[in-house]
Amino acid sequence: MEEKLTEIKRETGISIFDGILQMAKDAGALKKMEAIMDYQTADHFNNEAKLPITNHLFNVRFEVDFGCSEGIYIDAYIVGEIDEAGEDRRIHIGLIKTLENDLNAMRIMGEACGVLQFYAREYLAQKLDNLLPDYSKFFIFHEKHRIHVCNYCKNFGTVDVLEIPHPEPSANRKKKFTLRCRVCGTGTHYESSSLPLIRAWNKGDSYIFPNGTILVQQSELQKICALKDKIKCDLNCAKCPEKGIRELRRITHIEE
Repeated sequence: MEEKLTEIKRETGISIFDGILQMAKDAGALKKMEAIMDYQTADHFNNEAKLPITNHLFNVRFEVDFGCSEGIYIDAYIVGEIDEAGEDRRIHIGLIKTLENDLNAMRIMGEACGVLQFYAREYLAQKLDNLLPDYSKFFIFHEKHRIHVCNYCKNFGTVDVLEIPHPEPSANRKKKFTLRCRVCGTGTHYESSSLPLIRAWNKGDSYIFPNGTILVQQSELQKICALKDKIKCDLNCAKCPEKGIRELRRITHIEE
């Protein structure tokens, strides 16, 4: 029987901050910091820190700095994806304060940051089952991330979002998607949400995929061939010196 993901006891930013701090204290790793600490508190005023976390693709970061008016602070943040939307977030989840502000205090608070960073990894590893997403809720593609023009062939409205087909669909199976131009075959590797897809596309991490469903017209190949104005072209794209053109023509094509 499949596990009902809705019954998972979800973590929040507040519970993660409190849990990491308690784990480090129980291990006796924060005694120096506790000796000079004024107070500690999770960020109960930040509504984002109270949200149930339904994704594990994030890190907890501890940062130390002087306060605006007094003392030294350690601020804790969640950085990454906290739900199925695939959006990067930076959420303040708690702070620790000392009123002291000399070199020794900064050294102690800096060391405490390192200790907390270590126990953040330990805590999240223990709570991983409570952080796994409901894969049925992953967004296929955000409209604001939609690609309108292919970077390679420059055609408008030809970039599609394709899903890996599964013979036995399941709510617990992670869906994956790719961007693929239906004209020239340029596409990304498969990802679970739209944000990494758009990043890969914008960085140029794209490839010509040997997909038999791609029908490439010779007129379209001529549009994207970088050599057409540099050498005498006999229109035999299957023997083109440019590998991308040659491979596309070899895969499959439709005659003019």
